[in-house]
Amino acid sequence: MDQPQKALEYFNSPSGQALKDFLQNFGFSGAIDQAYAVIYSELNKLDSARYYFTKASPFFEKNPNETTKLGYYAQLGAFYKKTGELDKAIEQYLKVKDIADRTGQLESGKERPSTLTRCITEQVIFSRQACTIISITGTKTVLKP
Repeated sequence: MDQPQKALEYFNSPSGQALKDFLQNFGFSGAIDQAYAVIYSELNKLDSARYYFTKASPFFEKNPNETTKLGYYAQLGAFYKKTGELDKAIEQYLKVKDIADRTGQLESGKERPSTLTRCITEQVIFSRQACTIISITGTKTVLKP
């Protein structure tokens, strides 16, 4: 998303409200929450993004459309990567890979293996750094990736 601030302004405008009302009338309130989650993530308002991803989750977990789930999991994975929660990011990217493999959506999932690999690599590097600090200092220190 190149212009998250404009997207937020639109969503909060009368035209955006009309769109949200329309989507809500057809049972797509989860898509609205997902949009807010992505917008806030792009604006680095990570607490708000987390709130909306959490709020949107039941909609996507229950949704039978695999393509819809794939998109949500990819966005959630990107959010977790941004927040440094690499274990959770990896979990989401594995879901994306699984759906892409099962449904033959190779185009949708083609970028995810490299992102998944980067997350795993970052997690391994972080774990090694943590182990090095523990072995040097002899004390367990809480670190965040």
